[in-house]
Amino acid sequence: MNISNRNIQALQIPNKDNKFHAVYEVCLTTPSGQTVCAVGEAKGKDETEIKGLLQLAEEDAHARAEAMLPAVSHKDADSTSSYDKWSNESPLSAKNFYKNIPSVKNPGGGKKPASSKQLEWIRNLCNDKGIDAEAYVLEKFGTDVSSLVGSQADQIIKELS
Repeated sequence: MNISNRNIQALQIPNKDNKFHAVYEVCLTTPSGQTVCAVGEAKGKDETEIKGLLQLAEEDAHARAEAMLPAVSHKDADSTSSYDKWSNESPLSAKNFYKNIPSVKNPGGGKKPASSKQLEWIRNLCNDKGIDAEAYVLEKFGTDVSSLVGSQADQIIKELS
């Protein structure tokens, strides 16, 4: 598919405060003027990965936008209207969406089960510090890693980071 314009915007540059989380938006415009925008993201462990994270987030967003292009290539009204709302000026665009999201400094938690990303992060942090994750969690909360709730996982991540 032909692309007449490509607009790339960094929505979040990875740093220590946002736990090295890069977010990019890529907007692709067809020769007929139809635009699709998509958001891509990548997460890392430290400063040494920032350049690679930026590239991965941009590539992720670009691939997502390209995947949507065939839908806008159809001239029917339903297809066009569903994607036109994602233009940069729209309140639904990624640029406007991300500015209302709370900072990653205050991650979730609560009583819901910990996410798979939280559990993976705990295992990686423990591994990096030479700690047995299962033993650490059992001693701290009397349960195994896979049974943690979000607030417990959040606490462990903060302690080990």
